[in-house]
Amino acid sequence: MAGIALANSSEHFQIANRIRSLRDFFILIFFVILGSSVLFSDFSGLGLPVLVLSLFVLIGNPLIVLVIMGILGYRKRTSFMAGVTVAQISEFSLVLAAMGYKVGHLTEAEVSLVTAVGILTITASTYLILYSDRIFKVLARPLSLFERRESAENGRETDVRKPIILIGAHRTGQSIARNLRKEDLLIIDFDPSVAAELKRQGQDHLFGEATDPEVFERAHFDTAKLVISTSPDLADSLALLEELNALPSRPKVILRAETEHEAKALYDAGADYVLLPHFTSGQYLGKTIAVDLEMRILESLKAKDLEMLRRNEASVLNI
Repeated sequence: MAGIALANSSEHFQIANRIRSLRDFFILIFFVILGSSVLFSDFSGLGLPVLVLSLFVLIGNPLIVLVIMGILGYRKRTSFMAGVTVAQISEFSLVLAAMGYKVGHLTEAEVSLVTAVGILTITASTYLILYSDRIFKVLARPLSLFERRESAENGRETDVRKPIILIGAHRTGQSIARNLRKEDLLIIDFDPSVAAELKRQGQDHLFGEATDPEVFERAHFDTAKLVISTSPDLADSLALLEELNALPSRPKVILRAETEHEAKALYDAGADYVLLPHFTSGQYLGKTIAVDLEMRILESLKAKDLEMLRRNEASVLNI
């Protein structure tokens, strides 16, 4: 319960970063103990069942996720990337199989079957995730079957050219968008609930991920003057920056980082400015106080923040 509460708090990124080394340490211990307790036996006669079940997990699991996420309105790339991550049986299935063997509910051959499927699927899914972008490019056309285009591309989602492109409109992105002119702004977001709210507001937007080739092409990054990404994922930011650096006319790029190390990596990759929440908020507040020593502006800022909090609460209740 404590973990669920912390995971849904606004500070979960900072918390995850602080406990990362401790988490990795215990994960290492867990897998060492699990691996040392795995039961091996004669695999003769299990070749065909192992192959069939492994293929079912490697192909069936992603297909199930694709169907579910397609029904929910997600783009094919988002659905595919999520589906690839579940193309294996969980390590806890090995724990359950071992427990079943100890209490006599499973035979040694059945435990060996589960173990073999686990080894194959976990190994194969690692490479599926590693090369997921390349695989998606090959399967992009048939994967359109799992995409509800009629729900994802309605409203004001269109092929537009705007001087400012904002990637991500939740929390940080929402605050940025409120201070920019609507006619100058194009928002890209892969959350259906955010897309629905943007549609209600009459905001030009594209539903999907900015690194999706189709979305990237329709957003016309080459004609934009400024690109702002509020994604805290370093890999996504570096991938976006690589795509933008390849453009003949690259816009100014503002990216977000969670740590000083990530900020340094983004600057080295060519980012024009990196948004570090504690850095940027401190600079903003300092300049605000310097401009208005009487602190009259604090009432205005407070009113805007309270209004945004009320709107967010109303959106949650509607969902």
